[in-house]
Amino acid sequence: MLLKSFNDEGNLAYLLVDTKTGHAILVDPVKERVDELVKLIKKNNYKVDYVIDTHSHADHFSGAGLIRDALGCKVVMGQATVEQRKFDTDLGKKFGIEDILSFNVKIHVDKYVRHGETLTYGEKTVTFYETPGHTLNSISFLSDRYLFTGDSLMIGQTGRLDLPGGSPSDMFKTLHSVLKPLADENVILCPAHDYDHNASRLLKDEITENEFYKPQTEAEFVEFTSGFFPPLKLDDMGGVSRIQCGASGGQEKLEQGIFNILPAELEAKLKTDDSSWMVIDVREPYELLSGKITQAVNIPLSEIEGRLTEIPKNKRIAVVCQSGGRSSRVSNYLAQNGWTTVYNMTGGMMMWQMNYLPVQK
Repeated sequence: MLLKSFNDEGNLAYLLVDTKTGHAILVDPVKERVDELVKLIKKNNYKVDYVIDTHSHADHFSGAGLIRDALGCKVVMGQATVEQRKFDTDLGKKFGIEDILSFNVKIHVDKYVRHGETLTYGEKTVTFYETPGHTLNSISFLSDRYLFTGDSLMIGQTGRLDLPGGSPSDMFKTLHSVLKPLADENVILCPAHDYDHNASRLLKDEITENEFYKPQTEAEFVEFTSGFFPPLKLDDMGGVSRIQCGASGGQEKLEQGIFNILPAELEAKLKTDDSSWMVIDVREPYELLSGKITQAVNIPLSEIEGRLTEIPKNKRIAVVCQSGGRSSRVSNYLAQNGWTTVYNMTGGMMMWQMNYLPVQK
């Protein structure tokens, strides 16, 4: 089998060719590369039987429909695509990407495939697997020793799990119950995205090194993934210029230990990146009437032990009180119970307000 990959700003498309017969399939082509792909295919006299979109794309225009029109092949997607496209309408309105989604949802699908179904191109066989998590209709497929996972599994991560149709619980099952059993000495992972100049990797090595495969329960996996991906930030026009379906560089490595932090330093860090922080105000509710940090969650000292499940372990935890005494005790308590990155705000809210930093009343 001949395999060619095409990288377009982190979007990976693939051309698979049965060299004995010249029959081929295309995987996840982007609209902007269609002319180039068609020219290559015609030059080599390949016969493309199918163009496969591994899921509904929110980050780029799919070239599947244009490829079909140019080459007379069939568009293939997962059987949950009709249901996923209902989510896509709301996604477009929320994030200002109606142009991408309205284009992609209009692409006619010639064949919907289910888990375990097979197709042939020439003398080669494709076996499909339903792998939801990034989207409801995500599919992966195996041909020879190559496993094409779409955004279900990337090198060092998975696709985003926070878009409509996404589900951390579904992804946990996909990784462990569907993809992991496919690993052997020869299977090569071929993802639909990579933002760090990787090409491919043995699936067994990916399972060993990918943080999403670290030993944890499903509940712990949901918590872990909640802070992994960069937040989708709206621009000045109320939309996002582009949704990136993974995280460049993978997950940020948090520093480990208990640290003291001055109010002005904490305020500056929250301004720069509040997504990696959780601020806990351990004062009593009546004390907050004088003002609180906007991002702070009130968990009084007396309730900390019973509310530990509300405090993520994959973020920086900043603990705040009135003067710094209670927050110091809570910071040490959290560190003793498994939280690895804890900051105690010295001087408490008294110093915060003495520095004229903003408060919410």
